[in-house]
Amino acid sequence: MPEDGRFAFLHAAQLIKHILGLKKKHALARFRLLYLWYDAFGKAGYTHRREADAFAEIVRSDGVAFHHTTYQEVITRLLDNREQHPAYVDYLAVRYL
Repeated sequence: MPEDGRFAFLHAAQLIKHILGLKKKHALARFRLLYLWYDAFGKAGYTHRREADAFAEIVRSDGVAFHHTTYQEVITRLLDNREQHPAYVDYLAVRYL
């Protein structure tokens, strides 16, 4: 991961590369970039979340639709609406939560 002096866990350069690629490919269309990551306990997880929040604020100020969430948050939402695939959602919850 490049040393950018600001982010220890978030790879901002990679995310910016994706944003630039989306802007080039979809110049007139709207797009949304989702950063999906696995949360960790402790200081590292806390720092990573703060970095994702800070990056989101920066790119949103430039008009980029950027959102971030964790796998744990996605799986928890799936658990609330698991009517279509209950066995698979239960498997995800047992394995990853």
